[in-house]
Amino acid sequence: MRFPRDVGGQRLIDHLCRSWGYRKVSQVGSHVILASELPKHHRLPVPLHSPPGIGICKKIVREVCEAKNISQEELLRGL
Repeated sequence: MRFPRDVGGQRLIDHLCRSWGYRKVSQVGSHVILASELPKHHRLPVPLHSPPGIGICKKIVREVCEAKNISQEELLRGL
């Protein structure tokens, strides 16, 4: 499944918080720091650029999938 190219940083943050148990910890400039405790502690910086670069998006998706032990298709569903 391809990452949708029109997804902005805020939409990605909302999806991760609403569907995958992340919460906003802080914001430094144009980057929001998200954190999740389940299944293990994971911190994730997400840029608020609209849209962020495709390489950055792929890296975020890969990190979340690794931390949550899910597939990319499962993560991107509902985005």
